[in-house]
Amino acid sequence: MCSVCGKPFGSARGITHPTASRSTGTKAPSKSYHSYRCTEGHFHRNAEVIDEFVEEVCIARLAEPDAASAFPRPDTDVDVAQLHARRTAAQSQRDALIAMVVDGTITQDEATSQLQAKRADLEQVDEELVRAVQRHPLADLIGLEVVRPWWEEHTLAGKRSIIELLMEEIAIRPIGYCRKPKSPESVLASLEIKPRTME
Repeated sequence: MCSVCGKPFGSARGITHPTASRSTGTKAPSKSYHSYRCTEGHFHRNAEVIDEFVEEVCIARLAEPDAASAFPRPDTDVDVAQLHARRTAAQSQRDALIAMVVDGTITQDEATSQLQAKRADLEQVDEELVRAVQRHPLADLIGLEVVRPWWEEHTLAGKRSIIELLMEEIAIRPIGYCRKPKSPESVLASLEIKPRTME
């Protein structure tokens, strides 16, 4: 929402307006970029910078030691941590089999049935994780030590659902015509992020 009028902002396309080079007198070509625009005209901001900052805030929060206990537990009886352990073990065993085939310890034919079994186990684990995530967007976070790869694997829709779970409100402030935040601190100063209160 816009911090000035409180109305939801819209997605738009912006156009850069390069200035002429002092040495050559020529201008770089204009480029379009994804932007956010207040419907009442209070701001027109580069969306990529804002999106990246909000993502980093989410990743940092989810990586905190208390994240698993601070957010609502998934409404599921699936042991997600145990599923991750199963998946890691199956992947390691599959990789070991492939390495043995490559170095000639066993033949491809000898490894085929075992590789098929590991593939089936991985598919089953992934199906159970998908069902858990359908009930709660943070379900498969349980038991993970590294958050960033988990975040980056999510679709845009999945990331949006997590942002809505973590943040009650994101308001964008006007920063002035042609001004650009150049540091995380300046991006933060141009936003108002209200975390969602967990009950």
